Amino acid sequence: MKSAPVWLLSLGLMLSACAPVDTVPPPEDEAPARDPGASDPDPEPPPAAEETDSDSAPVGEESVPADGGDPAGPGASDGPPDSAESTEARPDPDRAESESSESSPPTETDARPAPPPEAKPEPEPGDTQAPEPAPEPKPGRAATELSIAGTIALTGGDADPDEAVVYFLPDDPASLPPGGSRPEATEIVTRDKTLTPTVAAVSRGSEVRFPNEDPILHNLFSVSPDNGFDLGVYGPGEAPSVTFDRTGVVNIYCNVHHDMHTHVLVVDTPWRTRPDAQGRFELSGLPPGPGELHVWHRQSEAWQRAIELPASAPVDVTLEVTKPRLPPHRDKTGQPYNRRDRDPYR
Repeated sequence: MKSAPVWLLSLGLMLSACAPVDTVPPPEDEAPARDPGASDPDPEPPPAAEETDSDSAPVGEESVPADGGDPAGPGASDGPPDSAESTEARPDPDRAESESSESSPPTETDARPAPPPEAKPEPEPGDTQAPEPAPEPKPGRAATELSIAGTIALTGGDADPDEAVVYFLPDDPASLPPGGSRPEATEIVTRDKTLTPTVAAVSRGSEVRFPNEDPILHNLFSVSPDNGFDLGVYGPGEAPSVTFDRTGVVNIYCNVHHDMHTHVLVVDTPWRTRPDAQGRFELSGLPPGPGELHVWHRQSEAWQRAIELPASAPVDVTLEVTKPRLPPHRDKTGQPYNRRDRDPYR
């Protein structure tokens, strides 16, 4: 009776050894998570686990022993391949894309520095901006922006407006240009027993030449105060000259030919001009401040007026003709002309 139970025990052990061994399912925390609302039959892989030391592994993950053995738990080697290990080996596409966008270097367009703001160009002379006020003129320098314009009318006789001389004299001598009125060279030509031009205006200290282009002799002279001279008799091709060092009017005649005459006005200012045939004139480059405007005509009395620059309106001048074209005069010795006796050079 004692052997029966032993036999039965041996039979039970043999049957249990021949029976198939049940597999151990993986732990629940290692099973891949699945989105219940996703339509994709493939399971969504969990985020990749970071490599950490065994003592700092997160709760729920199995740690591998240091000796390289199987994971803890009997029968683990009998089950299917470790699904947790394969899941960690698969990268997470969403996480990889976010990490790539954060760690990717800036493109060339992003790294390029912003261009500096463009500097505003300087305004040109032709721009519509308001001009800056002109600086105060220094003594001895003309203010080129000031001018005087006007007309000259002659009444009461036969005279030409373009034979007048218009000039400006500032009250302050320091307003004159450096060196004052510069001398210049001028010519009055004798041709066909006529002196051309009939009227000339020069600065004080200027030299005037008198070329003789006639085939006959001439003798120019003047008895005007402070500017009298006598060139004597000179022939064709000769060109004597005279330097006028005093201001004033110089009436010039020929001692041989009674009808020859010309007039030189010597002034001490660079601001002078001659009107056109209609009597229009303009003086430019004048200094600001007070002064006198003068008009001289050989057939009229001299005209002058005080004026303040800048002028607000044109200046209209009316002159009365009171003198003939050929002024009455005598020869250089003060004797009357006798044309038959005193004209042997015809």
